Amino acid sequence: MSQKLKYKIVIQNLSIKKGSFVMKIDSLIIKDRFFGFFGPCGSGKTTLLNILAGLETPEKGEINMMGKLVFSKEKGINVPPHERKVAFAFQGSALWSNVSVENHLKYVSNDEERIQEVVEMFGIGDILNKKPEELSGGQKQKVELARALISDPKLLLLDEPFAFIDYESKLNLLEKIKRFCEVNNIMCLLATHDILEIKLFCEKIALITDGRILDTINAKQLYVKYLGDLIA
Repeated sequence: MSQKLKYKIVIQNLSIKKGSFVMKIDSLIIKDRFFGFFGPCGSGKTTLLNILAGLETPEKGEINMMGKLVFSKEKGINVPPHERKVAFAFQGSALWSNVSVENHLKYVSNDEERIQEVVEMFGIGDILNKKPEELSGGQKQKVELARALISDPKLLLLDEPFAFIDYESKLNLLEKIKRFCEVNNIMCLLATHDILEIKLFCEKIALITDGRILDTINAKQLYVKYLGDLIA
């Protein structure tokens, strides 16, 4: 097992404008291994994950991840994505159309034992020779998740990763991914609008809408609140 990480992400005075959409975060401190961003489509969840991964650049602000300053507009710091030790499982398929599932996995790691472990975890051993065009939506998402875990990240970003996966498989994978992250010392951020995923996976969450963080609460509080609304 790798040396224990200090699970902490600090975001200060961050802002980015994309057309008519504006995201502003005055301060957000994440100290939990399993943290969620909960909000409707278009609220800014994906934008925030992209910024943390280094795929989008804010207009101002500062981001510190696990004790390392990875972005500071004022100090001229912007650590490139490949140096952030971040893995990203995208909402839509980001697989290469002409590359087999097996080669997708081998591209990010030559650790055969780790690859085999994750292949078994996601039950994708029978599709290793197939290309993305031959896969269902659920199979593509499983490959995305497998590739992300195999890459040995410090931080795993999950953007609506179970949208095309059936209910029973989702429950099973949530448990397995969480256990994998615990064993391999990985911090994980989940962006979703699914209350069940939040309840089963996250310790705390940030409520996000229109590019703003409304509140940071315990994940169970969200479930109780929404369940109460439904009953009422």
